[in-house]
Amino acid sequence: MSTSETNAPPVLVPAPRRRSGGLWWKVLLGLFGCGVLLLVILALSLGNIARRVVRTQIERVTGMPTEIDSLKLSLRPLGIRIAGFRMMNTPEFGGTEFLNLPELAVSVDREPSTNGQSKLQELRINLARVNVVVDQKGRSNLDALQERGEAERKRQSLKRGTNAPPAADAKEMPPIARLELSLGELHFDDQRDPNATKTLRFRWTNEVMTNVVSRDDLGGRLLVLAVTRGATMQGEKLNDPYSLLELIGKLLKPSGN
Repeated sequence: MSTSETNAPPVLVPAPRRRSGGLWWKVLLGLFGCGVLLLVILALSLGNIARRVVRTQIERVTGMPTEIDSLKLSLRPLGIRIAGFRMMNTPEFGGTEFLNLPELAVSVDREPSTNGQSKLQELRINLARVNVVVDQKGRSNLDALQERGEAERKRQSLKRGTNAPPAADAKEMPPIARLELSLGELHFDDQRDPNATKTLRFRWTNEVMTNVVSRDDLGGRLLVLAVTRGATMQGEKLNDPYSLLELIGKLLKPSGN
């Protein structure tokens, strides 16, 4: 081998360039995919989260064990739909079912009515059963529920403080563009007298009312339903609206008998 060949400078072969740009692109794509996946999971879980919150709040205020099969929120239109809502009586009232509401759906009109009050675009109520129970002392579960509600209102009033704006009047009812009502039965159980058990069956299905503007307007339309649809108790047909309302009043307020 010649001297010129041994002293020749070595030939440098360039090393392959690392594609760092491609690596970061894959990382960004991975982060974006994880973010989309988390948003999908959050969207799917939002109904369950809201369902748990609503159930917890209702149980805290009423003291009654509550079950909700599903709760769905919507933005267009703005509303909520609850399916499979059930409340159970407390042990002092037998621990039986108090309220069975297969469906409650509400959608709110984004534009308020002429007086600035919120307007319900649609209200759909499917009330299958209400179970009124009177204990040995003559106190009904409705009385107990009302007392807990009053206590909660006082607590919230104290929490707001004296300088807070007054709460909205609960007697005011927002106007309803469309109301769909299904009504099952009203059951009455008196622990003092097992023979006093009564069941008033309505079996009203998908009765639609439009442009309900006030509580009095709703009361008048319910009177019309009482005449046209009526109810039955122990096989007897009841069509007289005033007698029917009087009977409902006695069942809901048995302690006043």
